[in-house]
Amino acid sequence: MNFFRTQKLLSCKNIGGVLATLWLFGPVNVLAVDSSADAPPTLPVIQVETTQADKSQSVSVITRDDTDAMHFINISDALFSGTPGVATSRGSDIGFGGSNSGFMIRGLQGPHVAVFVDGIPIQVNNHFHARVDRYSADMIDRVEVTRGPSVLEHGASGVAGVIDIFTRNPGKGASGFMQASTGRYDTTEVFGDFGYGWDSGSILVSALDRNTDGQDTGGDKGAAAHDNTNINLKLTQAINKEWSIGMRVSHEEEDPDDMDEYENGVTYQRFGQNETDFVVHLDRKTAASNSLIAIYDNTLDNTKAKYLNGDKVDGTGSPRKEDETGILARHTWLRSGGNTTTVGFNAVEYSDDRYEGTAEEDETSFYTAYVQASQGFGDNIRIDGGVRVTKGEDFSTDVSPEIGIVYTVDPSLALRARAGEAFRVPRLGDNNELNEPTLDPEEFRHFEMGLNKRFSNGAEFDITAWWMEGDNLIVSVGGWGGFQENSGEFDNSGIEAVLNYPITKHISSYVGYTHSQLETTDPFPEDIFDLGIQYLDDKKRANLSLRNARNNARASLRDDDYTVLDGRFEYMAMKNLALFVSIDNITDTKYITFDRFGDDPNVRRTAMVGFRWTHR
Repeated sequence: MNFFRTQKLLSCKNIGGVLATLWLFGPVNVLAVDSSADAPPTLPVIQVETTQADKSQSVSVITRDDTDAMHFINISDALFSGTPGVATSRGSDIGFGGSNSGFMIRGLQGPHVAVFVDGIPIQVNNHFHARVDRYSADMIDRVEVTRGPSVLEHGASGVAGVIDIFTRNPGKGASGFMQASTGRYDTTEVFGDFGYGWDSGSILVSALDRNTDGQDTGGDKGAAAHDNTNINLKLTQAINKEWSIGMRVSHEEEDPDDMDEYENGVTYQRFGQNETDFVVHLDRKTAASNSLIAIYDNTLDNTKAKYLNGDKVDGTGSPRKEDETGILARHTWLRSGGNTTTVGFNAVEYSDDRYEGTAEEDETSFYTAYVQASQGFGDNIRIDGGVRVTKGEDFSTDVSPEIGIVYTVDPSLALRARAGEAFRVPRLGDNNELNEPTLDPEEFRHFEMGLNKRFSNGAEFDITAWWMEGDNLIVSVGGWGGFQENSGEFDNSGIEAVLNYPITKHISSYVGYTHSQLETTDPFPEDIFDLGIQYLDDKKRANLSLRNARNNARASLRDDDYTVLDGRFEYMAMKNLALFVSIDNITDTKYITFDRFGDDPNVRRTAMVGFRWTHR
């Protein structure tokens, strides 16, 4: 089993240097796809499953086998280490369950990283808190991480990259899953799902409850404490041999936890996000084409409340509602030889009542159309690309072209390159923080190239070079009350590489390295080293993963270097019952993964013990 199946990228400014470096070190993993996984019914982005040699974009795939082996508590564990070019915030002791959650890809975070579920965006207009931990481990079929702009495929939100979560479709008959764990800071987590499939469809229901007291961060007790409850429903039903209909709804409630416990002058501060995501879609699939029409709505209620001696402080806790409604349609022609042509259309309307009644507008909308094609030439060359045109109420028309090429030298060696332009549609709130407000989209130009080499013993080496420049970049700067800034032009580049190496039948390993040269950025380490090792047999799973990050690009704030070692062990006590121990930050080193608001290093060891029961 190739557990550490993660594709990596690399980057340099000097193209000649990039070429020399790439040819020196060998080929790149273009796309690692678990081809055995059933394609989800909603696929507006990727219409045809391709091999990694057919993909010019850099995509890392974390499969269900991988997540089972990791036995992650939530998705932050799956993305925290082992994926060069990607940084995951652990601003709270259990990752995304608390405050300060987020992703960074290639030095850009928050609104620059899009999060999709089954091909549909789930966060409101790229709000910087994308709550991906609402999906239980068993509900996820795979996670695909695209590093670098993906505006052509994903729209004007994925300028830094995209995290695609694909949920599973239950097989015929009943299936079930339950996991419960408890650990440090009075943290408990219980989640499970039930699925049932029949000849023409399936239903999948999951629920999760996570409760923690958090950790004391200098008197602000509530920075991570919360009680989080999620419920998800996914339904698919075939209408006839060609047409099917589907629905997915996800709802989250986050409430203050045991307020009466925090007395004697202790202030509890809670930043909550209650979300509801809903999508209904109609699909048509034939041997010659497939089509999708989807209507979705994402609602987000932000609440920041303070409590003193268990009582809410007057004037805090007023909800601020954001809402995004969209229509998505696409049609793909499937031609011989794996060649495809796709046309698509999106319409999105966004509202933000935080600014209702003020001079700033509280509603906006934009429309986008795109054409995308993939064409093979002989047995060795494949070219893909297209163009997306976006028109918004508050900005002029933007055109985003992309083109990529893959050259397969032989079955074990693939070379690739990709270039294009991208832009990001700012949230309504962005311009309210600027000295000179503007709603002009952020502009990006990007180029990358890479190699992938697979060896006869199952080892795989991947390396990529990337470069990006742009204008009008909006980034976070330390401190509340002035945390947005229009930095103007920027020029970033980097190198990312990984080696997956099987040591024995039961032991596998990986080594990864990322170097980034960042002119203008959110706080992101310029050097990241990853190291991991896993043992796997019929009864036991164990793995250790280490990440060393240094030379933060915003070192003027504080030295954010850190070295973190995580470990997980699982034992199959019975056919369907596994017992596990999961420890994040084994050495209990105080650290912070990246600093947006001048936070103190405060992430400590978190140990969880629990069980997992599975029925298929």
